[in-house]
Amino acid sequence: MRICKNVDCGKEFEPNTGKQLFCSRKCAVYYHLRTEKAKRTRAEYRQSDHGKRKTWKRKSRYRQTKKGKQTEIAYRQSNKGKQSVKKRLARYVLKYPERRKAHDIARKIIRQECLIIGCGNLGERHHPDYLKPLKVIFLCRHHHRDLHTNAKFNAV
Repeated sequence: MRICKNVDCGKEFEPNTGKQLFCSRKCAVYYHLRTEKAKRTRAEYRQSDHGKRKTWKRKSRYRQTKKGKQTEIAYRQSNKGKQSVKKRLARYVLKYPERRKAHDIARKIIRQECLIIGCGNLGERHHPDYLKPLKVIFLCRHHHRDLHTNAKFNAV
C-alpha cells in the first residue's frame, strides 16, 4: 500500500505498477498543475497577447449574460463602482485636457440636424480636430458611430 503523493488527497492505494505515485489520474493532474513551473507557465500565458485576448473574450461573454448585466449594474451603483468611475474620469481629464476643454465649449453650441444629406435626424457633436474647439460637425447617432468605425467617413 502507498499513500497518494497529492497532499490534499492522502488516500492509501495499491499501485498498478511499481512507479505509480498517485491514486488516480485526477490527483496526478491536480498535483502537477500546482507545481511552480506550471504556475509560472500559466502566468506567462496570461501575460501574452493570446492569453489577454482569451481572458477579455471570456469576460465579455459573461457581461452579455443576464447575470453579468445585473452584476455590472449592482457594481456601478455601489460606492466602489462610483469611486471607480470618478478615478477613470479624473485620469481621462488629466490625459486629454484639450478634449475636455473642447467638449465644454461645444456643449454651448445649439444642436443641429445631421450633416449627411437626407438624414434629417438631430445630430450629436463631433470634433474633427480638438485644437479647434468651435469647429464642430453634427451627425446623428447612426452616422456618428459609422464615422468612428469606418475609415471612409474620416474625409468628412
